[in-house]
Amino acid sequence: MSNSYYYWGHDTLTKIHVGSGRIAWVRWGLMDHAGPFFHFDSSKASTSRYAYLPPDLLELLYGRFRMDNPSGTTSSVNDLFEAGLREQGRFTEQEMDEMYDRREALFSIDVEKSDEGYPHVHPYLPELFEPATVRRLTSDPWLDMSLLQRAEFLGPDRGGIRHDLWVDGSARWSVEWRAFCDQLTSIDWSPTNSWEESTLHPESRFYRYRDEEVPYWVMA
Repeated sequence: MSNSYYYWGHDTLTKIHVGSGRIAWVRWGLMDHAGPFFHFDSSKASTSRYAYLPPDLLELLYGRFRMDNPSGTTSSVNDLFEAGLREQGRFTEQEMDEMYDRREALFSIDVEKSDEGYPHVHPYLPELFEPATVRRLTSDPWLDMSLLQRAEFLGPDRGGIRHDLWVDGSARWSVEWRAFCDQLTSIDWSPTNSWEESTLHPESRFYRYRDEEVPYWVMA
């Protein structure tokens, strides 16, 4: 079972999805989790990609979110924060459902809307929508979520990384992941190609695994 981890604001009653994975991750600090990832399609970037935030932008997002919630913030797993609101009697079940449906509260601000992108992230991180930032995030394999999942799936015996690097934090913060990215050639990964497209190049070291699909249970 995969658990979802959130960063909740006590005033806005909104949340940021910071990661999904094992229940043991509940002991991690906020910056130990992978953090939210964002989709950049071909109209905004050279190729469609799901990218994590680098540490500086992640700290900006969390810091501004905290400023917007002077009463405090809470890291919570699954629906425990919402359950606490119900137990306190602050809202009825119907009121909570209606607030969520109207997107007034109780929703993840980092969820992409098909026609608008990330309107609820913009007030906290306008930098994310600047062309220079889009280029930065889509041109760094270290931030490529799909690449990380593929590397964990392959494992070290097939040119990837260990799939158990999450003991003290997300694998995306591990030295092994950083080293993996530093060793990639322009054939293995390119800002203009997706991971899947790069593996189709016969000279790519991952060419032989091009038809293997990453299963849903792979967690970073």
